[in-house]
Amino acid sequence: MWKSSIKAGVIAGSLDISAAFFEAYLTRDVMPGDVLKFIASGILGDAAFQGGFLTMLLGLLSHYMIAIICSDCFYLFYRPFSLQKISWAVNALLIAIIAWIVTNQLIIPFSHIGPRPFEFSNFLVSVSILLLCVGVPIAIFARNYFKTT
Repeated sequence: MWKSSIKAGVIAGSLDISAAFFEAYLTRDVMPGDVLKFIASGILGDAAFQGGFLTMLLGLLSHYMIAIICSDCFYLFYRPFSLQKISWAVNALLIAIIAWIVTNQLIIPFSHIGPRPFEFSNFLVSVSILLLCVGVPIAIFARNYFKTT
């Protein structure tokens, strides 16, 4: 189970960070390295923005860790909560919404970044990205894994 879950998490993390890079660049002219420094600032605080390669690597590894944990949790809850009875699309939306809640209501507020004001347009963009980049791959990988076990 863990091999499939980690693979799903790595794919989801890769798609999600790519979408974050594109969204940040297209909407705010922010470069990928600065996105990674922002992620690292959750751990390091403002000092992350003065960092270099290692700071960006910390941001990237933190991002992948969260994606893999998200995938692991979904796999752990798949059978006990009878998620196999729900379509993969609904599961993908469930993953996206829960990932948004955990990230924006738990991880970010308790990090050095601190709480952010809620903006509905940002919520829609974030959940859309999470749905396509995180929810869909994790839901499909889990469905395929549990079909064969």
